[in-house]
Amino acid sequence: MNEQFSLIPVTRSMPTRQHPEISLGYNKSGDLVAVFSPDFLSRDDVALSIGSKVLCGYDAENQRLCICPAREGDTGTRVLGKRPGFAGAGQLTLAARNLPADAPKWEGREAFTYALGEDGAVVVNFKA
Repeated sequence: MNEQFSLIPVTRSMPTRQHPEISLGYNKSGDLVAVFSPDFLSRDDVALSIGSKVLCGYDAENQRLCICPAREGDTGTRVLGKRPGFAGAGQLTLAARNLPADAPKWEGREAFTYALGEDGAVVVNFKA
């Protein structure tokens, strides 16, 4: 490097970015993308993990999304994949063509309230 310049160190002085445990958003294709933070997936009371098969259901009346672990032999399962660029986080993508017509829409990524249901299910409430 030229002697006229001082090298700038590559240290980060900012604290680690805080991520919501579960966030949802729509990608450019209109697919609904659910992101599960590494902290959420590592909890003892959560049955989901990267690579696990899940079933998804939608309650239109109460605007809730249910994501539950699939049992052996279940049909219509999806796989909880890795979130690119976010080490340890999981991602579940629901294709736009499979979403109900009355599913809520918004811009950006949002954190929603959730509850842990029966059999390790995660129930996300869009209203709260």
